[in-house]
Amino acid sequence: MSTTVEQAGIEFDSARAGFVNAVLRAIDARDEQSWLAELAPTHARPDRLHRVRARPPRWIAQAFADALGPAAGELDALLASDDERPQVHLAARPEVLSARELADAVHGSVGRYSPYAVYLPTGDPAQLPAVRDGSPWFRTRAVN
Repeated sequence: MSTTVEQAGIEFDSARAGFVNAVLRAIDARDEQSWLAELAPTHARPDRLHRVRARPPRWIAQAFADALGPAAGELDALLASDDERPQVHLAARPEVLSARELADAVHGSVGRYSPYAVYLPTGDPAQLPAVRDGSPWFRTRAVN
């Protein structure tokens, strides 16, 4: 909280920093159940509690609820899985090394669907020592 208030003071002025401090303290004064009761009462639309808990944009929660239709009881699980970090995938360059060699080098596992795939349990591939140090094993390219 103090970092946010300090940043508000740097970006704006002390009056606005004081306002940010007051708002954050008011939020912090209540527990989660109290906020859920106010923001998503049980008599509200079914997707509202899910949106508050999972925090996706309203249109995403509504689209998922609409797509599930009668299976709307699965909305919590769907929103939770949508919020999980994706698994990191690498591709072995066959002319340089096999997927097994790459998996061993980065402490990953050989992929299931491609002979070149390697899965990392988590993390940023750019932080792997071999990538960071410019090993010829790796050629990085952004994929959009």
